[in-house]
Amino acid sequence: MNNHSRIIFIIISFLFTVNIVFPQKPDTEKWVGLFNGKDLSGWSSFLSTVDKEEPFLINEDPQKIFQVIGNELHFYKDQNESDKVPEGYLYTTKEYSDFRLRLEYKWGTKKFAQRKNKLKNSGLMFNAQQPYGFWPTSIEYQISEGITGDAYTQNCAWFTTTIDSIVLDKSSKRSFPRYSPNGKLYDYGGNQSSMRLIGPGNLDHPEGWNKVEMIVRGDSAVFYVNGTETVKVWNIRYDKPGIENDVRSMKKGRIVLQAEATEIIFRSIEILEE
Repeated sequence: MNNHSRIIFIIISFLFTVNIVFPQKPDTEKWVGLFNGKDLSGWSSFLSTVDKEEPFLINEDPQKIFQVIGNELHFYKDQNESDKVPEGYLYTTKEYSDFRLRLEYKWGTKKFAQRKNKLKNSGLMFNAQQPYGFWPTSIEYQISEGITGDAYTQNCAWFTTTIDSIVLDKSSKRSFPRYSPNGKLYDYGGNQSSMRLIGPGNLDHPEGWNKVEMIVRGDSAVFYVNGTETVKVWNIRYDKPGIENDVRSMKKGRIVLQAEATEIIFRSIEILEE
């Protein structure tokens, strides 16, 4: 898609999307557990070596990275903190579209060797296409210390949003757009694995449970952290730069929980299909 076509596409998308509202409905509807609290039924696993290289393991977990304990899903419970550990993810065997998703998470105590000097980190991906490798084409709801609720595009995924500025992230020394509901129209994505949209930040608790929620309708999504909206994106699509006429709307896909060398615990993973 050339730049002229992309601009027209963005403007049309904005005109259709600008009045879309994502109300949080009363909890009278039937939520369904994506995680049954007993085992990993409904999920598949993907794991790599400690350097994110092949051979990849599909539905094989010899080190027990993913464990179900007392109605909770525990990542890296028994690994030694001084070691490098495999990274990967769990992904749903079913694809989803038009849904609300909610879960709770809290950090464990361990960060492993490859994350020793980095923030504790995980993530929740949705509309994931062909889950394989690092990372599958998708949009990510970032779960990380102090910045839970940011958004990432992964592997040629794009979205449209509104921003107020481009800001420098001191920890990575990279510049990223910052979301603002009243900002200027901004199209974002690319062929890099992780392209970040900064949210308000500091809405998550460093200790104890945090509540994550997203509402996904068609190719639009809004994120919440502990009840507060963080970002809104729309026109979610696959668009590989340099390839004409290969733009595909991403309105459906799998849900992914990332294992990124940080001990983390999930519970109450529920979905409401609309």
